[in-house]
Amino acid sequence: MNSPDMEKRLKSIEERLQVTEDIENIKQLQYRYKNAFMMGQFDEVIACFADDAVISIVPDGSAVGRGIAEIKRQFSKMAEVHVGAETDQIYHPIISVDGDKAKATWMVNDSMHVIDKPLFTNYGIYTAEYKRVNGVWKISYLQHRIRTINPVADLKPPDIT
Repeated sequence: MNSPDMEKRLKSIEERLQVTEDIENIKQLQYRYKNAFMMGQFDEVIACFADDAVISIVPDGSAVGRGIAEIKRQFSKMAEVHVGAETDQIYHPIISVDGDKAKATWMVNDSMHVIDKPLFTNYGIYTAEYKRVNGVWKISYLQHRIRTINPVADLKPPDIT
């Protein structure tokens, strides 16, 4: 009963199902990272990263962390002043999967509560890469950049004439 066409079709369905499951697992990983960050659970934050990951999450790009030891150091430094009461949102993920690697962009709204400083809010974008490590998706690259258009008065509708 199994024809070559049926086997080919079944293989295609299995591959698409795997990509769909991978995308959902990557979303859950990114949500775990962000939720743990918002609650100040930095051990859980670190667990989201691959051992050789690279981060550039200071919005102005002033600090890059390479490898899990440096990532731990950066998050430990944040933990010293971090209140852990963010109201962050990540949304509009665009994720592409290629075997055991994936890339994504996410829109992000952040509010940072830091001891003895006023509330800091920004709108930005995460650029991320992921890899499957021992069957589990991990963040291998994470960059956060602020995206603002200022001043708003300069915004005009496009000229379509």
